[in-house]
Amino acid sequence: MMNKLRLPSMPSLPSFSLSSSSNPTSPGDQLTDPPIDPDQLAILLRRKQTTTNWLAVVQRFARNYGKRKSDPTSGGVSKESGEKEELIEGWCARVASEAAEDKLHGDDQFTSNLESLGTTYRHLSTLLDSFLTQIDESILPPLQDRVQLYKEFEKILKEADKARSALEAILVKSSKLKEKDVEKKSQDLEAETHVLQRVYDDASEVLRSAVEEVESGYVEEESLIGEWLRLHTGQIRNRVRQSSC
Repeated sequence: MMNKLRLPSMPSLPSFSLSSSSNPTSPGDQLTDPPIDPDQLAILLRRKQTTTNWLAVVQRFARNYGKRKSDPTSGGVSKESGEKEELIEGWCARVASEAAEDKLHGDDQFTSNLESLGTTYRHLSTLLDSFLTQIDESILPPLQDRVQLYKEFEKILKEADKARSALEAILVKSSKLKEKDVEKKSQDLEAETHVLQRVYDDASEVLRSAVEEVESGYVEEESLIGEWLRLHTGQIRNRVRQSSC
């Protein structure tokens, strides 16, 4: 379907791209209709930024909490298994358990406390490791897919914007023809306009399909946030419960 054209009222049309869409020209000043409703685009771009930021936060969270450290007591090599790195809770559990095993502290209560400390940290390490695995398997992959989809949409939007700018330029050129040049140049300009109009229509159709694909995942974005909240609060509750045992 051909996009509706309006009579020219300005010599140029600001680009309807990501860089300018936050402050678009009013519809009455445009020579061509934008390929996507400005309000719809504003929502989509806001969702894109939120999802991108959310992915960055979750990735940083996983890196910070999932850091595996060398054993500070053995030069980086585990005494038992040969593993060089472990979650910090794991090292706490190892140090406390090994200290409790020798039973040479002259205080049974102290030894008992060390045993309890080692058991608690062992459970905390297991809980954290399970939580990090859930992040890697259930949260990060779909978030990364969503961000990639937004990036692909951004490329398609720029292509539609480029096609629109080319069509706009020829329309402005046609509107500026002097009367003596109309007969000589109008035929060529009309043919070029039709070609550029088709290009813009095709780009707009591709963009609309991309928008539909992105919008169809809005529910998934919301469910991912809910799943993250469930996992994180559950992990916090489990750690508090374990620490109080």
